[in-house]
Amino acid sequence: MDYNLPMGKTYSKALPDAIELDIEASGWELLGFYLQFKKFNIDLEFENNEPKIINSISLKAKLQKNLSPDIKIIEFRPDQIEYVPDDKIEKWIPVLLKSNLQLADEYMLKDSILIEPKIVKMIGPATVLEKIDYWETEILQLDQVQNNFRHAVQLKRHALKNIDFQPNRIEAIGKVEQITEKKIEVEIQKRNVPDSLQLILLPNKIDLLCLVGISDYELIQADQFVVVADFDKIVKSKENKIRLELKDYPEYILKVNLTSKETDFIIRKK
Repeated sequence: MDYNLPMGKTYSKALPDAIELDIEASGWELLGFYLQFKKFNIDLEFENNEPKIINSISLKAKLQKNLSPDIKIIEFRPDQIEYVPDDKIEKWIPVLLKSNLQLADEYMLKDSILIEPKIVKMIGPATVLEKIDYWETEILQLDQVQNNFRHAVQLKRHALKNIDFQPNRIEAIGKVEQITEKKIEVEIQKRNVPDSLQLILLPNKIDLLCLVGISDYELIQADQFVVVADFDKIVKSKENKIRLELKDYPEYILKVNLTSKETDFIIRKK
């Protein structure tokens, strides 16, 4: 069923795509009816932008005028059509990519997945679009990813069929690289040591194991890490042991492991 809408107008409540009819006619008349009325146009007229209800009696009268007298319409379903008019507008909205990305073992995303375009034009009823701040895509499902990728992803459809997107899909772009491990020696920093005491760490350095993408391997330097021995956190249950904590490391590193979580120490008076 097609609806002829006034210029610049649309609807904010879903209209039926089809109507069901119970009719009474001979076999030949039924065949002619089927061939002639696969589509039925309804002109939607309104005053003062007010909602309008078209009942089955009105629909029946409109259709019956075009039918043979030998065809009798018994019943309509639905028994009425409610038309809620609205202004047709355009709105630019950001796109939110929904993805389920499974990387192969020992591979990582180099950066966040990029999307092109980041915003799309949404066309539809004003009262509906005004409440929309962003729009999601269908789920991008990728498994065992080892290489860079670029995939088209459809935007989710809106429940209202009179809402359109331009464009109706985006491109998802990802850079993938292999993960490697790097060991680096870092000096342990002392914290909260009383002025009257001297804290000697044995040893005063620790090895860190870093998981990182191959392209960032050479960027790793010892001064980018902060490993702390806090005097206030001396392990009292263990003789001459102090806990070590990793306080800072570069964002591009996936994971950092301390080869030991504590170290020996000696305390001396100054």
